Amino acid sequence: MLLTKNGLTGWVLANVVASAVFVHLASWTWLEPNLRGEDAARGGDALAWAVSALPALAIAGFVNAIWFGLASLERRRNGGAWPVHSITVVAAVWISALVVDHFRGLGF
Repeated sequence: MLLTKNGLTGWVLANVVASAVFVHLASWTWLEPNLRGEDAARGGDALAWAVSALPALAIAGFVNAIWFGLASLERRRNGGAWPVHSITVVAAVWISALVVDHFRGLGF
C-alpha cells in the first residue's frame, strides 16, 4: 500500500506540505536582508525557532522514519525495490528547505 503509485504520491505531497510548514515557521526568525552585517538584537530568535520550526522538523523526521520502517516491511513481504525516485525527491525537498532556512537566517 505504501509503495503503490498513490501511496508514494501521498508521501511526497505530505513531505512538500510539511517542508512548507517548516519554512513558514522558520521564517519568523529570519534576518531582514538590509540588517545583514549589522549588530541586530536577535536574542530570542533561537528560542522562537526551537519552539516553532524545530518541532515541525522533528515531527516530519519521526513520521518519515516510521514510513521507512513500514515501507521496508512491505518491500520485504512483496519483494519489490525501493522507490529511489520518490526518496530522492523527498530528500531534495528537505535539503532545499534546510538550505533556504539557513541562508535566510543569515540575511541572504
